[in-house]
Amino acid sequence: MKRRTGIPTCVGVAPTKTLAKLANRLAKKVPDLDGVLYLESAERRAWALKQVAVGDVWGIGRQYAAKLTAAGIDTAADLARVSDAWARKHLGASWYKNYRASPARGCTLRKMEPLAAKASAARARSAGR
Repeated sequence: MKRRTGIPTCVGVAPTKTLAKLANRLAKKVPDLDGVLYLESAERRAWALKQVAVGDVWGIGRQYAAKLTAAGIDTAADLARVSDAWARKHLGASWYKNYRASPARGCTLRKMEPLAAKASAARARSAGR
């Protein structure tokens, strides 16, 4: 695509939407991937999580990032390994709720199912000339 149009494109594929976004982001940033990253295995997902700074994780603002970095948690992979008790104590109840269901921890938030075809019927009348 880039050769023909000059527009760079990348593809990231993974079992969850959040991980697919991560894969797409890494496909753009890591030149050796040639714009494509498929996180098909636990090893690939672990590699991908190690590439993301904890401050770049969705839901982590500057204050949480500073707190986590001070605690030795520098990457998304480090964050995925903390215990539930630690997360609840140091991140607060609302963030803990999101953390517990995080795709980074291997949870799928929802099952993707194909949409059923919608049946529709219409009747139109118009006054012709």
